[in-house]
Amino acid sequence: MRTLLASEYLKLRTLRLPALLLAVGTVSSAAIGVGRVLMQKTGATLDITQAARAVTAPIWFLVAVVAILASAGEFQHHTIRTTLLSTPRRTDVLISKAAVIGGYGAAMTGLGMAASIAAVLVTAQIEGMPLDAGMPAAWFGLAGAALAGALFGMLAGALGMLTRGTALALTALLLWYFVGEAVLPVVSRQPNIGHWTPTGAATTLIDPASAPVTTVLASGAALFGYAAVFLAAATWMFLRRDPD
Repeated sequence: MRTLLASEYLKLRTLRLPALLLAVGTVSSAAIGVGRVLMQKTGATLDITQAARAVTAPIWFLVAVVAILASAGEFQHHTIRTTLLSTPRRTDVLISKAAVIGGYGAAMTGLGMAASIAAVLVTAQIEGMPLDAGMPAAWFGLAGAALAGALFGMLAGALGMLTRGTALALTALLLWYFVGEAVLPVVSRQPNIGHWTPTGAATTLIDPASAPVTTVLASGAALFGYAAVFLAAATWMFLRRDPD
């Protein structure tokens, strides 16, 4: 398994896009942190954890893009055949892929939040703005954000394996992210359903102070459930259908 993990990590590292988006996400997060300080009203206190949470949604989207391109790209470029020839046990291949892309998602989310916090600390020091370190629950929420990044990476990777085509998977991601999550509450006439979509559940998970503990736990369970369903579907197809 260690060899498989190293192999999957090497595949991801040799692609230019993951490194590029990691850099873009980190720099953009720092810029958002600076912007939040500069836009804060004079004399107001800025919560550091809020600045960190503000960058999570864009980073999760970038993680999903990388996961789709990494998983669907293997089928599109037929490199998955080489992987299966060297490792016939497909379950091990799936586990290693999920672990690596999940680790990437958690690392990218954590790095983005750290960049935002660092930018806030430096800019606030220059501007002479008071800062609030936030409650302990808020910092647990940031740990939840990294976990959500890992789950989004796994979910998107599973989507790429299901579609086996980057264009279809990216189209599905874009439609859901920019249209589906906004339209669903309107079409269903259930405004609260937006809190239980993948992004809605993740948003609740990373801000424990905004909802009761039971709601936060339910949101975390829902996010796990989404990832589990997609991973189960991708596993079923991968074990039963050979690459084209």
